[in-house]
Amino acid sequence: DADADVIKVPTGTTNVEIVGNLSVGGTISGAGKILQVVNAALLADTNTTSTSYTSTGLSVTLTPTSSSSTVFITLQGGGGQISSGSSLKLTILRGSTDIAPNHSLISNVFSDADTHFVTHSIAVLDSPNTTNSTTYTVHMKTNTGTIQFCNSDKGNPVLTAFEIAG
Repeated sequence: DADADVIKVPTGTTNVEIVGNLSVGGTISGAGKILQVVNAALLADTNTTSTSYTSTGLSVTLTPTSSSSTVFITLQGGGGQISSGSSLKLTILRGSTDIAPNHSLISNVFSDADTHFVTHSIAVLDSPNTTNSTTYTVHMKTNTGTIQFCNSDKGNPVLTAFEIAG
């Protein structure tokens, strides 16, 4: 039977579960397709008093399949604690290159009360122009006092990188 190995998914289907392995015999091509996704969560409480960017310990590594690929990086969720007068700033580095210097204000939270818990949200597109292993790391800093990037009782931040065909 010619259709013995064909799976047809009806229009309007929102979830498809594949049990076992899925392999593609051929090439998935076309710009905009997601080629791979990697993510990591930070599970430990993480604090700093540094006024210079320092690593949070949250990172992901991927090896782009093409030098023309774009990588979409998101930082979501989690919760940190800051005290009165403190400011939390975040950015994302590819190796030692800051790829989100203008996005750090998205997670710039200033507290004028005793304590605030904050969630994080950064999204940035990167063009690493390489097929070498590439690491993205979240960095944090404060203006004064102690800030907390992750309070595991309030949720864990997740860093995700999507390789998108160029």
